[in-house]
Parts: sequence; structure tokens; C-alpha cells
Amino acid sequence: MRKMRKGFTLVELLIVIAILGVLATMMSLTVKDQTPKAQAAKIISDFKLLRTAVALYNIDSSDTTPTDTYFNSTASPDYLNGGKLGKFTVQKGANGVWTATYNDTLSTAAVTQFNDQAAGMGMTANDSGVADVVVYRAQ
Repeated sequence: MRKMRKGFTLVELLIVIAILGVLATMMSLTVKDQTPKAQAAKIISDFKLLRTAVALYNIDSSDTTPTDTYFNSTASPDYLNGGKLGKFTVQKGANGVWTATYNDTLSTAAVTQFNDQAAGMGMTANDSGVADVVVYRAQ
């Protein structure tokens, strides 16, 4: 009678490791392709949040004397659910137009994805990867 062994043979273990390696490679290729799309979608979402925050700030201050310095340092946590602007800078122009700038470079793929996803929203990314958008226009 044959004695029963517990465990796996070396061949079985090598086959499982090879299959896991193939699956990991396929997943990493898929995730690598999605990264620029995800980065662009996050920045667009952040810009939409900034639009709302600046509009609320202007409404609360009666559009009289809001300054971008005050918004960037003091008011932004109040209007961004306690968050900070992070890599964004918000500026108010002399004509009452507020713009937001994303202060980090994007990969070429992320710039392309950003421009594709943001088409028609008034958002653009330029060649250096810095995204600008009008977040609020005072009436």
C-alpha cells in the first residue's frame, strides 16, 4: 500500500507561480494604461469642487472684496470641507474672473486624457501639463 504524502510537488508549485506571474503581468499592464485616465478624472473632479467653493465664497462675501490670498490661505478649508487646496492655486483677476491652476506637471498621456475628458467644460491642459480653468465669473 502506498503512503499518502501531505503537501505539493515542486512541479505543482512552479505551475501555480507561473500562472500567478502571468496574471500579475496582465494586471499591471491594465493598471498602467488606466493611470492617466484616473489622474485626469481626479483633477477634473477637484476643479469642479473648486468651482463650487469659489462660488459659495463669493456669494457669502457678497462679491464685494474677496481676495485670492484670503481664499487660498484662510477660507478654502471652510469651503472645501476642511480640505486644503494642495497642488491648486486660485486667483482672482481684475475683471472678476477666478481661475484655478494645478501646480504640478502631468504626463503627456494625462494631458491628452484631461483634454478629452474636460472637453466642453471650459477646462484645458497645456503642453507643460499645467491645467487652468475659470472657476467662477462674478456677475
